[in-house]
Amino acid sequence: YEVLLHANYIEEVRLKEHCFFDSKFIDVLIHSKINYPLVIRIASENDVHTTFDWASNKIVRKYAIQKDEIIFDHHKKWFLNKIISHDCIYFLAEVNNRPIGSIRFDINENREALLSFLLDPKFHGKGYGKKILEKGCEELLKTRQIAKIKGVVSVENIPSLKTFKSLGFNQVSEMDSYITFDKRIEK
Repeated sequence: YEVLLHANYIEEVRLKEHCFFDSKFIDVLIHSKINYPLVIRIASENDVHTTFDWASNKIVRKYAIQKDEIIFDHHKKWFLNKIISHDCIYFLAEVNNRPIGSIRFDINENREALLSFLLDPKFHGKGYGKKILEKGCEELLKTRQIAKIKGVVSVENIPSLKTFKSLGFNQVSEMDSYITFDKRIEK
């Protein structure tokens, strides 16, 4: 039961000596967990420190296209320019009002959106990456007329490769240890 408690499950009910097992009556414990929905919102200048912490994390950097160390002042300038740019839509993903990741779309004159997403390493392996990619694309299409969404993924980032494929993105090229995916938007 320690594993459940550690995973934020809550013991709701303990039925005393409710079950006969191994020649004795034992308690039955019932645990539950409220799963909060993932919410996508527009990034704001208040998110600069959070996004810097994620982007500069060594686990995140491992799969990034740009491997150089990130300097906060450079990140801040870059981030503030991105969130006001007409050619960029930058979302943060939250669960229970807690930021857990981001997805950004840089849009060119051909109505093609190049996406970049990341997940707070504390939330890796819980299925949130797929939810961020899926919901981020949905929100993008509510606000812009997009012809194609593209993403570039390191060949070593197996979870992201699987995520793109599971959401109907097609592999279009592989170069320098990165795979490019795209998805045409039918309108």
